[in-house]
Amino acid sequence: MTGLAIGLISWPYGYYVLLRIVVCGSCGLLANSSAATGLKNWTWLLGGLAVLYNPIFVIHLDRDLWSAINFATIWVLAIHMFVFGRRTVRA
Repeated sequence: MTGLAIGLISWPYGYYVLLRIVVCGSCGLLANSSAATGLKNWTWLLGGLAVLYNPIFVIHLDRDLWSAINFATIWVLAIHMFVFGRRTVRA
């Protein structure tokens, strides 16, 4: 989430490529975890973010729209962390 917040200011293009890789991977893993636990809404939301941030098939949007998307993504990840971050894994 910190990387997304830092991304709201102007950085070289390479930073945003790295940010896409990290956010895409993180959202993809969280979507997979949500699917495994049967949380369909979270699976779709996080899977959609993974597609949006994918570094291979880049979606080109203007800076203002990406800033809004980054801000919304921070909130989605913060809510996910707050709701599901306290659960412990039991074997």
